[in-house]
Amino acid sequence: MLTVPGEGFCARMGAGFNATAGLQAFTASNAAEIISIAFEWAANFDALAEFRSGLRDRVAQTALFDCAQFIFGFEAALSGLR
Repeated sequence: MLTVPGEGFCARMGAGFNATAGLQAFTASNAAEIISIAFEWAANFDALAEFRSGLRDRVAQTALFDCAQFIFGFEAALSGLR
């Protein structure tokens, strides 16, 4: 997703997802940059289509979808609350 991180937690979630998925190139630092990124991809539809064709598998291999690691970390966090 194209995103510009903001101040609050919710406003930074897109950037966090992008970083975890190795997609930092889709996180802009300001509105002008996000427009530039969008125009670059829109102007190169073939490259975008190729990128998107492997995106689901690429993201599925990241920590975002590693349920076992999530559970391990979640249990560890809960154990620290005791």
